[in-house]
Amino acid sequence: MFFRACAFLLLPLALHAAEVVDGWTVVTKSAELTTYSRTRKGSSLLEYKGVGVVDAETVVVKRVIDDTAEYPKFMPYVVETKTLSNDGTTRIGYQRLAPPLVGERDYTVRVKCESKPCPTGGTIYCNRWEAANDLGPAERKGVTRVKITEGSWLLE
Repeated sequence: MFFRACAFLLLPLALHAAEVVDGWTVVTKSAELTTYSRTRKGSSLLEYKGVGVVDAETVVVKRVIDDTAEYPKFMPYVVETKTLSNDGTTRIGYQRLAPPLVGERDYTVRVKCESKPCPTGGTIYCNRWEAANDLGPAERKGVTRVKITEGSWLLE
């Protein structure tokens, strides 16, 4: 199974790597994972993606990604999650993070979940998310509200 995760992180860094693939510059490469970056359109910040192989069926990985209630147990810095609604194709969820140095952050996201048959067998899954803070809890004192967050997981 091929697993592609495109979790976008925006940072103000300069590009130094030479290998470019479809507009993405290779940042690191190992047997397990290749990370890429590119300048975000309309910004001086970079966005990142990672592509790697996971020795599991796509449906198993999809279940882990969708089980947001368990994120505090295995996702770095996630300390709170709440599913606010889920109609099977769109999920609204709240997350609060406690990364070191910068203080707590929180956001609400709308996650659109799609699936389609893979031509070689199995199923392709894609979860795309974007900020939806208007659908979540009010801002908390002492917690920085993340206004822009977007990205996707693609499992093939």
